[in-house]
Formats: sequence, structure tokens, C-alpha cells
Amino acid sequence: MEILTVHQKGKSQIKSKNRLKIFKLILSSGGISRIELGKSLHLSAASVTRAVEELVRAGLVYEEKKEITFVGRRPVLLNIRKNSCYSMGIHISRRSISLCIHNLLEEVVYEAKDSIGGVEYAVDLLRVLHQMMNRALEKSGISKEKIVSVGLAVRGIVNRQRGTVIYSEQTQEIIPIVESVKSLFDSAVFLENNIDVDLKSAYSQEFPHTDELVYVFADEGISGGMISGRQVIRGRNNMAAQFAHLLVEENGRLCSCGQKGHLQPYLAKSAIEAEYQSQSGQTGVNLVQICDRADQGEEIARAVLHTALEKLAAAMAQVIVLFNPGVIVLCGDIFEHYPDGVPFLRDTVAARVPIPPLLNFDWRVRIRREIRPERNVAKLALEYLLEQ
Repeated sequence: MEILTVHQKGKSQIKSKNRLKIFKLILSSGGISRIELGKSLHLSAASVTRAVEELVRAGLVYEEKKEITFVGRRPVLLNIRKNSCYSMGIHISRRSISLCIHNLLEEVVYEAKDSIGGVEYAVDLLRVLHQMMNRALEKSGISKEKIVSVGLAVRGIVNRQRGTVIYSEQTQEIIPIVESVKSLFDSAVFLENNIDVDLKSAYSQEFPHTDELVYVFADEGISGGMISGRQVIRGRNNMAAQFAHLLVEENGRLCSCGQKGHLQPYLAKSAIEAEYQSQSGQTGVNLVQICDRADQGEEIARAVLHTALEKLAAAMAQVIVLFNPGVIVLCGDIFEHYPDGVPFLRDTVAARVPIPPLLNFDWRVRIRREIRPERNVAKLALEYLLEQ
């Protein structure tokens, strides 16, 4: 949407930036007068009036009705038309694509989820993505011109500067996903790794006053992220916090990367299930069921889970000594469905870390069903647009 775009140079750049600042403040205030806009943003009355008139003509802002009170005329308040434009959020995981559209008040107006199991190549992923975005517009009845921002939360190695992602470990293709989305939408496009999206969400909602945070996500693969000084640590090649490849046992199990003894072949969901099958002789038992059996006292289940958690403790001890976090957030079935898991992990880590002050941090478990990356990234995309 042109009116929410910052021009690149000259007086028009200043005017467009002021207009965006005014729009952002009206959105966050829930009703504000022109006088308060001017005071808050240190803008002249003429600048405020001009920008507000443009926003009103564009249908983004409206004036509340004037009221006469016993103390005189109440100032006219400006408010946002919540359905004047929308933000789209897309989460691309290993097995599915989830999409949502929400309005300016973050009310979800459309949601969908499609399976993409077996998709490896860029051409196939982008084709499915475009089909899903077009179907979302058709079913929601929202024109593409009203989509002002698109957020992409994608698994894999994300390069935000270049707008690319390496989605598949098998093909290692560099996918120009931002360019592809911009071919459909003339919108601000925000790209982020899916784990970092949830890291930011968990941090902003639950731990806004913690400077150092570690996030561990255990599923089919092992991933995570770290915040230091209230900023996500990315690393030179956007590959920081590769917890899956921390060495936890010399000459141990073979990792998917070709090396031995990394965390991944011990803590990954499929690895735990395979180990349980090997020890119990039972097939078709998933991780949640293993957790339930361990909770009921089954020795094989407990031994399998404790082995996985011991390896995680070895990895986390390295992270704690190097990073000195204030909070470690854990997400995954083994933490959520095995009540003894986190206490066992905490005690095992404590035995490995020789410096007591380093253990002065909180352990937290994030509930998976509460994680909605597509919603979180839609919010981040709108914030990205408004921070131009």
C-alpha cells in the first residue's frame, strides 16, 4: 500500500516517514487527538493535519464523532479502521505450511494449513506456497492490495539480508523466498527462522526483562536460539545456536551431518523412538507414549528418556559455561509429557557445571500447542513495516 511506504529521498521521504509515525501512534493509542499526535511526535500542526487527511482519504483512519460535554467540546479522536488492511503470516515447517491473515488489531480473519510432506526442491515449495497464498486471498475475500505486510517463519538456514533460505538439508538449494513472495504482493516482507520467531515471541511475552536467554526446541530435529543484550544472536552466517551439533559423546552415534557423537542422534524424536524399539522390541510406540510409560514407572522407557536427557545435559553444560544465561526455555514432547524430565535434566546439568553462580537461572517449558508461528510472524511483519 503506497501510503504506508517510505519514499527514498527528498522532502517526500520526510513526509512519508512522518505519516507512518502518525499511523503507528494512532494504531497503538486506541484513540488520540491531533494535538496529542503533534506533542508526542514533535510535529507541527500543519504536518499532522496533512498526514491525517491523507490517512483518512485512504480509508485507514477515521474521526470519532464530536461530543459536547459540560466542560466544552471534546477533542476529536482519531482511530484506526481495523479492517482497512491486513498482515499475512506464513509458517513453513518440515511437514506443513500454516497461514493466517490478521487485521490491524491482530484479530485473525483467515487461517489454513496444508501438508507438504516430501517436498524438497525449491520449485515445488514455491509452487505450493503461491497456491496457498492465492487460495487464502480467494477464500478470505481480501484483495492483495490490502495485504500490507507478509511474514515468513521458515525452517532451515535463513539469510535475512538476502531474503533467502536453505530449506532442505537434502538439496541444499538457496531459495529466494522473499523475492518470490514479492512477485505476488507489493508489500513489506519479513523473513525469519521459525525457531527465532518463537524465541522472539517467548522473550517479548514472558521474559522482557531477561538479557540472556537460551531456547531449545526438540522435535524431528534439534534447534534453538539465544538472546543476548535483548538481541537475537545470529552469527556471521546466520547459523548461531546449532545445538544439534554439539559434541556430547566421543565416537558416539552417527549424526545426519556425517560426524559422530552429536546431540541430534540422541535427542531427536525419531532417535528416541528407535532406541525404545531397540530395547523393548515393541514397534509403533511414539515419543508421547514413551513419556507416558516412563511416567508410569516403566524402566525401559525411563532409561531411554534419561539417556537422551543426559546427552542434552552435556550440551547445555557447555552452553551455560560459555553463555551464562538467565533463562533456559525448553520446548518438545520430552519436556512437556514427561514430568520427571526437567528435574532430572536440571540435576544432571548441576552435576556437570562446576561453578555454582552459573546455575543461578530459571528453567521454563514452552507448551507446543500454544505456539503459533504464523500468527507471531504476521505481527512481526506489521511491526517491520511500521519501523521503516
